[in-house]
Amino acid sequence: MFKKLSLLLILGACSTASFAESTVGFSLSREHADIGNIASFNIYSQFTDSRTNFGYQLGTGLSAAEITDYDGYVDHYTAWEGFGRIGFFSDVSLYLEAGIDIGEMLWLDDDHHHDHYYDEHHNDVDNFIGAGFGLSQDHFDLRVFSRYRYIDGYNLHDNQDVFTGVEFSLHF
Repeated sequence: MFKKLSLLLILGACSTASFAESTVGFSLSREHADIGNIASFNIYSQFTDSRTNFGYQLGTGLSAAEITDYDGYVDHYTAWEGFGRIGFFSDVSLYLEAGIDIGEMLWLDDDHHHDHYYDEHHNDVDNFIGAGFGLSQDHFDLRVFSRYRYIDGYNLHDNQDVFTGVEFSLHF
């Protein structure tokens, strides 16, 4: 129930931006931590109050990750992530963000249909919170960010690490 409600809130927020100027953007990012690397391609909408530059972004993207588990094995996976950012977006941007692995949220086997694969203590939905700073020139943005990521899986249990990265975006 919580997963479906979260998705409805994200979609509903997209339609509440009548007060704001809106833009659409595409971004490429790369982030790194001691446990691995993540590269992402994102599409986002930005809604900003033209008087205060206060606004928010809602976006989604595909991420390719290389994460090292506790046994030293490098796990390669792709994730469909969704994120939201709130902050000041102008020539200089400062924002807070949160995101979740939408694919895991929608298709995680919570109903125990496959009991031989199910482990009730592991493989929770991956998520992150973070903050970023950016510079904007015309239709281009360059941002640096830091994200506290919770990554969980069958061979990587309850792993939490801080990822830092850079993002380049083009918006219209």
